[in-house]
Amino acid sequence: MAPAQIIADRFELEQLVGSGGMGEVFRARDRLTGGAVAVKVLHASSRDTERFRREAQILAEVSHPRIVKYVAHGISEGSRPYIAMEWLDGEDLGERLSRSGLTLHETLALARRACEGLAVLHERGIVHRDIKPSNLFLPKNGTFDQLKLLDLGVARLLHASRPSTRSGVMVGTPGYMAPEQARGNKEIDARADVFSMGCVMYECLAGRPVFQGDNIAALLAKILLETPITLRDAGFDIPPALDDLITRMLSKHVTARPTNGSALLRELEPFKSVKDSPAQRASTPAMRALTGSERRLVSVVMAAVTPGDFGEEPAPASSFDTIAASFDPRTIVASFGGEAEMLADGSIVVTLSGKGAASDQAAHAARCALSLRSHLISAHVALATGLATVTGRSCVGEVIERAAAIMASARARRQGMTDETLHGETPVFLDDTTAGLLDMRFDVGGDDRGLFIRGLRERDAKARTLLGKPTPFVGRERELSTLIGTFEECIDEPVARAVLVTGQAGAGKSRMASEFLRRVGELGGVEAWLARGDPMSEGSPFSLLARLLRRAAGISGAEPLVVRQQKLRARIGRHVPEADVTRVSEFVGEIASVHFNDANSVQLRAARHDAMLMGDQMRRAFCELVLAEAASGP
Repeated sequence: MAPAQIIADRFELEQLVGSGGMGEVFRARDRLTGGAVAVKVLHASSRDTERFRREAQILAEVSHPRIVKYVAHGISEGSRPYIAMEWLDGEDLGERLSRSGLTLHETLALARRACEGLAVLHERGIVHRDIKPSNLFLPKNGTFDQLKLLDLGVARLLHASRPSTRSGVMVGTPGYMAPEQARGNKEIDARADVFSMGCVMYECLAGRPVFQGDNIAALLAKILLETPITLRDAGFDIPPALDDLITRMLSKHVTARPTNGSALLRELEPFKSVKDSPAQRASTPAMRALTGSERRLVSVVMAAVTPGDFGEEPAPASSFDTIAASFDPRTIVASFGGEAEMLADGSIVVTLSGKGAASDQAAHAARCALSLRSHLISAHVALATGLATVTGRSCVGEVIERAAAIMASARARRQGMTDETLHGETPVFLDDTTAGLLDMRFDVGGDDRGLFIRGLRERDAKARTLLGKPTPFVGRERELSTLIGTFEECIDEPVARAVLVTGQAGAGKSRMASEFLRRVGELGGVEAWLARGDPMSEGSPFSLLARLLRRAAGISGAEPLVVRQQKLRARIGRHVPEADVTRVSEFVGEIASVHFNDANSVQLRAARHDAMLMGDQMRRAFCELVLAEAASGP
């Protein structure tokens, strides 16, 4: 389509004013009336003919001052469907918010007018499903009393004989869609529009969207898992009753929200007399002495399902339907004590928290991620760990954002990996925090863009067996009790102790050591750093420490230097203060034969030219690492 073209011998196109994935919008002159109209024309390549037809049908049947006025629809030359609507001069709410926020009075006026339009739609059994600032138009220089609802392209009839959307297909705009839309549920009712309206009101008053994320998966996960801070708790001076209403509109549970546009309009009526004052932060925000939230270590696993995940050709229409038909990830995740949500974009998000010590939780989450991977042939799986605010069952903070970012970059990384790098396995990609918490039980690899888990390693030593059955440990209870008593003294006092166990070959020294470590491990929250001497390393003063450090960081000899550096830095960053991580990593790396480049490190460059200085710096770095580790737990 182009300007000067005439559609249906009636609408003369004058100017292209907008274009999107579905079609183009032109300003046109109606030759029948002589007035201006907006003509939306479907792209020739678009498959949204049914959606376009439904929008035209709804507009033709619904006439109300709060809904953009229908003029005509039909098929243009070239078999492209079109809809003609009234021409509106002004701006949409999104453009207005990009300049400044709204006052409290303006927000309430806008909400009431929008609810008048929603009430008409809901009474006719129509759900808009895409309420957002760009679909709320302010004609006549932004007058709120003349607000119009736009774009009913994804609107749905509640009792349609044939569903307009498959399960698992995302409908709406991420950031404003209700949790049931984020899950891809088939059954969506008027309360989804109420949730979206709550998002709009929150943004008008707070000056920022209620849900924000760098990609769609992060946004959907936050809609399902994040409980936004209330406006009053954020320091905005609004009536408590209005704050409560917006909080209920944003509830994850549909039953807690007003039932439809009419109900919401009634609840907004008492606020008609609110004075026109900016919804700005109070000079002294009210702070609650006690809240329902806490800071807790949280692990987030995200899996992005790909079209060939279940070997089906052609690709299934909906990843959600395919997963549900094959296995329920909630069952797997529940066995690890986590909670899973399936998102409408085909992603799965899992949250795990409160699983004992940080290293235990990371290991627990890693096993959960590996278990999910085993059920998904080619899914991209990411795992991130960090401190987050936990409110009830919701997980917030930047952990979800980090997991989604790792997952988003996984596709490009996978394409560049060889079978040798992956060892034939689909990896689980990690953030540095998780990698630093995992031990040698996990086969952690990496490249110059980050780390990943290939799988679990075989245990270093199997239990002693006789005729295939584990043998009991007998005859050394006295020595074992001495060891355990000494260890308990170290925790209770606290003090440091060294114990030397000697005996003839075959006396059971190794068995007693392994039994001691097993019993100590049963206490929980205890970490053992292990190293074995090597006769070939006699005369090498740091060889035993090097083995101990490499084992603690999960470093194997065959990995590229950049991966060994990442693993060591991640492990040291677990407890060493952030400001000291680089220096400690560089000098501990000298002990562990994981050498860093000294181009940007004056201290490391100087120490490499002075053996005495290097010895002092290595000793200092190792002691700082041990002190930081010991301060965090036994």
